[in-house]
Amino acid sequence: MVLRGPPPETLRQNIEAWAGCISGALEEETYRRLLEEAGFVDISFEVTRTYSPQDSPDDEQSDAFQAFSEEEKAELAGKVVSAFVRARTKA
Repeated sequence: MVLRGPPPETLRQNIEAWAGCISGALEEETYRRLLEEAGFVDISFEVTRTYSPQDSPDDEQSDAFQAFSEEEKAELAGKVVSAFVRARTKA
């Protein structure tokens, strides 16, 4: 899970979002910076799925979204993604 941009503060405090692996996700820029600091180069993110508050009720992340206000749901739209993260070490 990767966050594309800053989430609402209430996301980090939501237990369903932690259980759904959303609250603990890193923002893309933070993820990139940490990989660079660890010595990786050619870092790329390939989004494989975007999660939204409109996901179907049987989706594992849907419970996490239900606790948020409509404003917070709108703020999260398009920000919660699954992604392939690729990088390589310096030669």
